[in-house]
Amino acid sequence: MKSIKLIFLFLFAIVCVFCVSAQTNYDAQWKRIDELIQKKNLPKTAFAEVKKIYALAKKEKQEAQAIKALIYMIHFQEETRENNLALSIADIEKEMILAKEPEKSILNNLLAGLYWQYLQQNRWKFYNRTRTVNFQKSDIA
Repeated sequence: MKSIKLIFLFLFAIVCVFCVSAQTNYDAQWKRIDELIQKKNLPKTAFAEVKKIYALAKKEKQEAQAIKALIYMIHFQEETRENNLALSIADIEKEMILAKEPEKSILNNLLAGLYWQYLQQNRWKFYNRTRTVNFQKSDIA
């Protein structure tokens, strides 16, 4: 009876090891990205790596890692694309369509922050505007 329990325990341990190793450990990947940013100053390369993490996290349904990657992607794109805030807002709104709780709440909070930042940067445009007609509601500008 003891040998059966020992065999069962051994098999259970092996299955646990395989399950844990099957999940990707993101720590090494994030450490590499930090090195690319801080030590080597390669934001485009880091952005490509973050996109890989994002795709992998979405595939493995690791919402926390996907959100972290999304935040990093927004940060990196700040330096490389024009009108980044409006485009980032659109990206997050697309992401929220498929998101479930609690991921949706976190994205909603992030979206609110981006809207606030957009308002702060473009307040003068909005206050100096005359009456708008025939505008697209989907266009934030």
